[in-house]
Amino acid sequence: DFTCSNCNSLTSLEGAPKEIGGSFYCDNCDSLTSLEGAPEKVRRNFNCSNCKSLTSLEGAPKEVDGNFCCSFCGSKFTQEDVKKVSNVKGRIKV
Repeated sequence: DFTCSNCNSLTSLEGAPKEIGGSFYCDNCDSLTSLEGAPEKVRRNFNCSNCKSLTSLEGAPKEVDGNFCCSFCGSKFTQEDVKKVSNVKGRIKV
């Protein structure tokens, strides 16, 4: 697993690993404005919930083998928004 949760100075995910063998958590990061730099593949869950400055899912992982969570962000995302940027095998929680 990889976590950068609760990092209020984090504005993007640049520099994150390209692939995660477990889950990737970047939730509760109030200043996160971009998912650019996120891993391309996450083998378990991806969580970017509660990121108040996040208004776009551009840069999200292309593949998530588990669940994709993006609720309570700056924009109200839909399941269709997630499906446009990521192939999610689990549930999509918006």
